[in-house]
Amino acid sequence: MTRDQWEIRRAGLQRHVSQWQSFATFGQYRRPFETSRKYLRSGAVALDWGSGNGHFAFFLVRHGVRCVGYSFEGPPTYLARETLFEHRRGDPREPVILPFAADAFDLVFSVGVLEHVHEAGGDARGSILEIERVLKPGGHFLCFHLPNQYAWGENLRKVMKRLGAREEFHPVLYTKRTFGDLLGATTFEVVEARRYGFLWRNRLSRLPGIISDAPPGVALINWLDSVLERLAPEE
Repeated sequence: MTRDQWEIRRAGLQRHVSQWQSFATFGQYRRPFETSRKYLRSGAVALDWGSGNGHFAFFLVRHGVRCVGYSFEGPPTYLARETLFEHRRGDPREPVILPFAADAFDLVFSVGVLEHVHEAGGDARGSILEIERVLKPGGHFLCFHLPNQYAWGENLRKVMKRLGAREEFHPVLYTKRTFGDLLGATTFEVVEARRYGFLWRNRLSRLPGIISDAPPGVALINWLDSVLERLAPEE
């Protein structure tokens, strides 16, 4: 069990956030955590764009990073006493424009957000341009959990939906090429990119606790996920 997960359990915070319901589900963020740590610097100011329930902002403030969570919802109550966290509520009538000055942030994070902007009446290209505007020169935009057009899980969910199952899937999917095209209107350069996450992590909370919450069981799940990631071709 990671230090962050231990703190969450000890404080009883898992009831606030669906991503913390089991250790196996929490493990789907191991790649964002590992990658983000390389870019975290003392004194940095980060924007958690589309922060939702604040689960990623929690990670940032626990690593000493001042974080502004931006969303159309209210602030997460469990982060109210975090001095490094500030919540800014967006205006649904302005789904693209960000209420921040230019060059305001050292880091901008999108964790499962970019593919959903159309649901609020926005568009991905406009959002990318806004992110570029509020990011300082030399800063980094880190985008995680971007659904892949060739992911087996996404395509299986579509089939199940057509067959009458109560399944949800991402109507907007990306490939390495289409995401690159999206960045074409900006000065962004891709520093690193990879596919990860083969297993349906959100379903793993349904497994018995000896698997979904026990470190040995989760270590096995992570190992299997890593093996399958390497076998899946990148597109």
